[in-house]
Amino acid sequence: MPESTSLLQEPLYRMEELDRLLGTPRGTARRWIDGSRRGRRSPLIRAERTGSDRVTWGEFVEARMIAEYQDRGNGVFGLRPVIVALRETFHESYPLAISRPFLDAEGRAAVLRIQRDVDLDPGLHLVVPNGRTTVLSPEVARFTDVASFGTDGAVERVVLEGTIVADPEFSSGRPTIAGRRLRADVIAEAVAAGERRSEVARMWDVTPAAVDDAVRFLSLA
Repeated sequence: MPESTSLLQEPLYRMEELDRLLGTPRGTARRWIDGSRRGRRSPLIRAERTGSDRVTWGEFVEARMIAEYQDRGNGVFGLRPVIVALRETFHESYPLAISRPFLDAEGRAAVLRIQRDVDLDPGLHLVVPNGRTTVLSPEVARFTDVASFGTDGAVERVVLEGTIVADPEFSSGRPTIAGRRLRADVIAEAVAAGERRSEVARMWDVTPAAVDDAVRFLSLA
């Protein structure tokens, strides 16, 4: 299956890291990505269960979008027929991690048709009709607000908290200060060790707001 970018296929994380990055209960990301270990639930993100503990950038990005629907609990698995159809329609293994289904008018129209074809629960809609146009659902809009798309249309960066981002080009996708290779946990650990925030900001040449963002994110992760 052709891809927008090989970056989506790049393995970056272990399963246990994902829930911390997503802010989801332990084990949630594994169920979404690889399904039930006992085979009672098919994967939501992978085409089929592999048992692999490695998580690609594309899998992380799709899980991040799905996390916008997480308050529906297991109901998110209702998205599976749509994701399967989107893979076939857009010829992408990670259709939720590219711009065409969401930022392109024809793409949104295709998503709307698929939702209707599979009789998707309205609470899980990715796009919604708005007069003569089709717009993003609130959940997808929140995701696209924190995602940056590359020239090839694939998500290349996700904001996690303020100035803290996940960017596969920096520190293998671990949370960093935007535009820097400086990991957020380094900043947060310095503060936890008793360093004053202003001194940490000066030491690492970052803004006090970036220090606060790192501390806040690590306290939530």
